[in-house]
Amino acid sequence: MVLKKEHLLSMVLSFIIFLILNIPSLKIIYSTPLINIILPLALWSVGILKIISNKQLNLSYSRVKFLLILYMFWGMIFLITFVRMPTLLTYDNLLKYIVSLIIVTGVLLFLYKQEILNVLYFQVLWALCLSMQKIIWGIELNRGLGQHYLTLGLPLSAGIVCAILLLFYERGRKITKTFLIVSITTILFALTSLSGRSPVILSVLIPLIITIIHLFMEKRIVKKVKVLIAILMFIPVFLFLVYNNMSDRLLNTLTNDYNFENEPRFIIYSKSISLIKDNPLGYGLNSGELGVSYPHNIFLETAMSGGIFSLSILVIMLFFVFSKFFKAINYGSYKIVCSALALLYFLTWNISYDLTSSYIPFSAIAILIISTEKNNYNST
Repeated sequence: MVLKKEHLLSMVLSFIIFLILNIPSLKIIYSTPLINIILPLALWSVGILKIISNKQLNLSYSRVKFLLILYMFWGMIFLITFVRMPTLLTYDNLLKYIVSLIIVTGVLLFLYKQEILNVLYFQVLWALCLSMQKIIWGIELNRGLGQHYLTLGLPLSAGIVCAILLLFYERGRKITKTFLIVSITTILFALTSLSGRSPVILSVLIPLIITIIHLFMEKRIVKKVKVLIAILMFIPVFLFLVYNNMSDRLLNTLTNDYNFENEPRFIIYSKSISLIKDNPLGYGLNSGELGVSYPHNIFLETAMSGGIFSLSILVIMLFFVFSKFFKAINYGSYKIVCSALALLYFLTWNISYDLTSSYIPFSAIAILIISTEKNNYNST
């Protein structure tokens, strides 16, 4: 059977977008800054070939609206940086943020709705591969390259969240269901061996939250009962597996008394809020000389970098995204998985990453927006 050019381009583009979502964990295998350049170039090259092949460009109202908000967001931050700290707008600094914008633009322009399921299954497969390597040989993270528990924990939690919700909401053959069950079990063993608590907590909470929301939105009584039974059966089994396979270090982290005021981030948050109060218009990007270049919170970082105007644009963007979030849950099927993946990436990015890696959550949000489109673009 000859593989059509359209099918091949579709699969390749899906694979590239999956790779982009996992750039940090790809660097566990082989670390090079060229990945950040090669993958965006590949995205646009394959995307342009798709447009030429299909003679069609994806520009729905939702995509254009999100792009406009996103460009306003970055434009305001760049403007504040130019006014406050023009010396920071060097070629290297600008390139990091512009590449992020180019990536998200490419996802919105080139990805078809029918290709999203490929991205989700690639994510599960990648998490399974990382988990097997972690369990069998172990994975050493390079602190010198900025790698930490989330470098491995985030793709694992993304994989298990996708697998759980695909198992419950996406129709598939028995072999597919078996693959998902094996993936969930294997990823769970690897995930609970990590030291950090957020990947484990989010892997439990996000599927639960999404399922409960869907339960309330579901109008069919029989379907409601089935979902409720699935929740009641799944939660104790999943929590039992989590607890019995949890590393001693992670168990101590979760069970120790938590004092928020002793948390180092509390000090960072307090200092960031004080700086924002002193100058609500913002200080510009990379304001490390202020002593808080990485406030561990996207809202605080946005307010520090672009001031209250950039923060207002971010809030407007999130209101728009939340409308798509609930619409995707209401639609069901793989669209529910897209809402969960976007939520996972945003929550994790909000507490542990900065604006230079914003292409990851914004790309996941772009996938969510595309999944809610009613128009069925003919890509294959």
